[in-house]
Amino acid sequence: MEVARLQLDAKAIAAAIGCCASAERWVEALELFRQLQPLGERKAQTIGLTATLSACAQATRWQLSLALLGLPGAASMDLALLTAALQACGAGAQWQRGLQLIRGKAG
Repeated sequence: MEVARLQLDAKAIAAAIGCCASAERWVEALELFRQLQPLGERKAQTIGLTATLSACAQATRWQLSLALLGLPGAASMDLALLTAALQACGAGAQWQRGLQLIRGKAG
């Protein structure tokens, strides 16, 4: 019996990233996020990026979270994305960087 490979769309990948974030599996979340990038669905990419940042925050990978904010999709940062980035900074005791994020968003 042959098993068919599923072609996952952006929404399915974003949902899987959310599951990884809930399970504190930041490495897997990051790998899935890399797969999401070329699909080009902006809303799914924002959801996936937010979930990836949350997974990184739970693993105190604040440096990675801030690096992800440098991606083109993060340019239109929404409240959920900003909150996830601030949580990553807080988890890493990087309150100064959190303030910089808030000042940058307000400016």
